[in-house]
Amino acid sequence: MVIYLLIIFISVLFVYLAEVSYKNRGLFFIFSAMALLIISVFAGCRDLTVGYDVLFYEYEIYQSAHLSKSFVDLLNSDATTEPVFLAINYIGVLVYDDIHFVLGLISFITSLFAYLACVKLKRYAPLWLLFTGYLLINYASSMNIMRQNVAVSIFFYAYTVLKDYGLGWRFYLMAVLALLSHNTAIFPVLILFFFHHIPRLSYKAYKFFILCMVFFMAVTYYYIDYVLLYLTAFTQKDYTIYGDVSATDSTWATLIIPYTYIIFVLLLAGVCVWKRKNGQFPLFEWNEYKCTILVCFLIFAMGATFTGSMLRLVAYFITLCAFYIVRVLYLSYSRNSHHFLYNVLLLMLFVVMFFRTTSSSVDYSSIILNI
Repeated sequence: MVIYLLIIFISVLFVYLAEVSYKNRGLFFIFSAMALLIISVFAGCRDLTVGYDVLFYEYEIYQSAHLSKSFVDLLNSDATTEPVFLAINYIGVLVYDDIHFVLGLISFITSLFAYLACVKLKRYAPLWLLFTGYLLINYASSMNIMRQNVAVSIFFYAYTVLKDYGLGWRFYLMAVLALLSHNTAIFPVLILFFFHHIPRLSYKAYKFFILCMVFFMAVTYYYIDYVLLYLTAFTQKDYTIYGDVSATDSTWATLIIPYTYIIFVLLLAGVCVWKRKNGQFPLFEWNEYKCTILVCFLIFAMGATFTGSMLRLVAYFITLCAFYIVRVLYLSYSRNSHHFLYNVLLLMLFVVMFFRTTSSSVDYSSIILNI
């Protein structure tokens, strides 16, 4: 697993160079491209046994794209896979018909949207630190859960678009892309709509929504078998396996809720309470953070019962939590200072999460790279 840290370190070094040369658009573009290409080439050169989903569905999708005469033909041949993910495979085959190139392209697009989100958020904290947190939490898992990680990355970028432009065409475009990348994005996208309205809500209206959300999650928890059955009937894709507790010992469901996720969310809550008591950020931000923390714990409760399926939902919000904790710790401090202690503590936290949440199914090996 240490090889991931090395690749992330090299990539982030180029991100740092991109950040310090931000005013020179040419250098910024070159260093940013190098940062993304390094992690993408590394992902593309991996053996097909790295990541359960590569052989479970990706290789078959690649073969279908290889044999399809058009994108419409590919869509007709695979009614269960989301269109955006199929499009990435189809474009990859058109550019260079090789499974490793397609794997690298998937990684590049995933990393690109996350990087663009971090660029938009650099006004709150260093770009290199935000992207490091994202990579340490998501990069290794993106070798395995590829479709979901594309959606998580686009969702993260949609969040930044919402903050900058509101509910305009840019946000709706990103929301649709996330939904068409992986259908689990429907719930986090709905939460983003609520985030947009939080600053305008009264305390009573906010409290009412939170209670409704808890009620909805509780009902979903109680009737999860029926929900999964209806989803299966509606999408023609088998979702009932996610409610099968006996599947816990299978390869795809061995990881349930990492305790580091719980510690991370609790730490975020503690930091937010500390900063909020000092009046360092407005109430509407605190309401957004509280909503995210509550959603995480509701998902933890469901994931602890229904194998690893609910972990697919928490991945969206853990990415937001990573930004929140950096954002809150950087409040009320000059951006010109180095924040050496904060940087070290945050990096240690992200590295611990990396080692404790990355499963053995993504142990890296590559015949191409002789690793």
